Amino acid sequence: MIFMKVLFRCDASTIIGIGHFMRCLTIADQLRAKGHITAFSSRHLPEGLIAILRNKGHLLFLLTSAQVHEKFNNGRGQYDDWLGVPWIVDAEENKEVMKSFKPNWLVVDHYSLDCHWEDYLCPFVDKILVIDDLADRNHRCNVLVDQNLYLNMEERYKFLVPSNCITLLGPRYAILRSEFSQKRIQVKKNINRLQRILVFFGGSDHRNITRTAIHGLQDVIPENGIVDVVVGTSNPHKYMIKQLCSQLNSFRYYEQIDFISDLMVKADFSFGAGGSSTWERCCLGLPSALVSIADNQVPLIEGVSQQGAILNLGSAESLKSECFAEIFIKMAKDINSLNLMKKIGLSLVDGLGTERVVNTLESYV
Repeated sequence: MIFMKVLFRCDASTIIGIGHFMRCLTIADQLRAKGHITAFSSRHLPEGLIAILRNKGHLLFLLTSAQVHEKFNNGRGQYDDWLGVPWIVDAEENKEVMKSFKPNWLVVDHYSLDCHWEDYLCPFVDKILVIDDLADRNHRCNVLVDQNLYLNMEERYKFLVPSNCITLLGPRYAILRSEFSQKRIQVKKNINRLQRILVFFGGSDHRNITRTAIHGLQDVIPENGIVDVVVGTSNPHKYMIKQLCSQLNSFRYYEQIDFISDLMVKADFSFGAGGSSTWERCCLGLPSALVSIADNQVPLIEGVSQQGAILNLGSAESLKSECFAEIFIKMAKDINSLNLMKKIGLSLVDGLGTERVVNTLESYV
């Protein structure tokens, strides 16, 4: 077996969220478990995530700091401020990283980067894999992964990538940790009553939808019910959420856990945000009501809700605490719908997407 060196270019912050970082980390963990050498190149990364990287044995190249709110004319509109510097500056810094690390593969997961950045760095790497879900810009890459479900999935990247680019599209390539496929054997066959709820709105949740959900659920949860509330280490409201949960008997607080799959297997229903966690829930047959906390999550949630695997709660801005109470009461009376959602979710995602992506990387060295 030929061992590879793989460099991941991604960032994470309260604005960016941690989803891009987490799916790169998932691929990197599986690569490293197979003996490959992995490294991350990041400009914005919270200390907690840096610690996770280092504890897992991944190398880290921290790029020079930048003002995350400062806009540059990178041509990426609302995503210009995600990079924090002009794209050419980022490319120059990464060129030095790549000259030092000498990767076989460059994996890019960043809404601020496109074909200009990729073209610039092509001479310094064998191949490039792009992870995307916007389909709003051109890419110069050998492989493109979009794990999401869309009505026009096969056509979205037709004119955005080179003709010889391999496209891995749809939930078959959902980037999930191996624990999710392994835990499928523990999924209960049917839901008999709505008793245990999982609340998780992503790693940062800067709008604090978690608090809104808690306020809505606290008066409708049955006496023997349990609500597992999960937040990420970069959540700016985590101390307030922790205190609120401590005051409510049925609510349990968890921060930056590595066993959320266990909570999903135990749960009868979930409230959460769109993004990669959507596929985690589907993989474990967890019926869910999801809210869009970013524009890119809107088509994802619409697509999955049209399949019948989730309920679409719409945009975060319009949500009131009463909405969560109403959904809970409605679903508690409609167990048949819960079990149908469960069945559809299980059929959409088998949990082997990361393995398929890693196999693709290994096949083209």
